[in-house]
Amino acid sequence: MSRTHLRYFALFGFIFIAGCTPPKTEPAPPPTGQEMQVKAGDLIKDYQSNALAADNKYKGKRMTISGKVGSVQKSGLYGYVLQLMPEEDNDFSLTGLMCILGHEPPPEAAALKEGDAVKVTGTCDGKTVGQLKISRCVLAK
Repeated sequence: MSRTHLRYFALFGFIFIAGCTPPKTEPAPPPTGQEMQVKAGDLIKDYQSNALAADNKYKGKRMTISGKVGSVQKSGLYGYVLQLMPEEDNDFSLTGLMCILGHEPPPEAAALKEGDAVKVTGTCDGKTVGQLKISRCVLAK
């Protein structure tokens, strides 16, 4: 193998390893009580009817969202993710909100079960790849 090949191999190896490292994020701020209050079902409906208007209303804003637990899963990129579903049984939706709890989720998240009523405070990132993403989430009281 020539030196040029070794350099390229080393460069690609470094890029591969660096790309696999999860990004460091600051911890989410605790809820202040001043956040916008919204139901998961209303947020989903707003984005389904007009994503541009919903982005103008919600994107980048800190909010407390009420809904039901769909699941809590581990994602390689985001850490732990809470799937938040509409709180009303008649608000049937195939999609929920992807609430990013991060790589070090709050201990109370381990006790959550499907169907539990919950409030989550986070920042709306809008619709990403067909899913509404809420980042820097904490469980609200």
